[in-house]
Amino acid sequence: MTVNRTNLSKADVHGADLRGTYLCWADLREANLCEADLREADLSWANLAEADLRGASLDRAILYGTILGGADLRGVSWDTADVRGADLSWACFDEASASELKHLLRHRGAIFRETTDVKVAERFSDKASTFALGFSLGFLLTGVVGFLGMVGMREMRHFLRLKRLLVH
Repeated sequence: MTVNRTNLSKADVHGADLRGTYLCWADLREANLCEADLREADLSWANLAEADLRGASLDRAILYGTILGGADLRGVSWDTADVRGADLSWACFDEASASELKHLLRHRGAIFRETTDVKVAERFSDKASTFALGFSLGFLLTGVVGFLGMVGMREMRHFLRLKRLLVH
């Protein structure tokens, strides 16, 4: 079965037998693929963002470049799946083995873009605001000095022209 570049977003194929199906570039966003048999399916570059794949079988499936961001992947069987370049950012895994599974999948080429240590920006401190003010004033002063230097050079050139005219 071949399903190339087809919009199947929000489709309900719960428990379907999709073994060996060609689903390259398919749009399966938010699709219900619970317990679907996707063994040996080619899902290269498919968009499965926020899809429900709980209990699906992805053994020997090709997920090259597949977007699985935010997908529910609890209980998925994918011991032999090709996950090179698959984006699994913010996907939901089984709690017990999530960190080791992510490590294994990352080692096999999967991409995880979520950050673990989020730092919230704080208000500027007095020291930072003083530094910013000093930098701004220094920048302004540099501009004024440059302007006065240009005016001074024009005046010197004008003076030298007058001197040359008076001497001759």
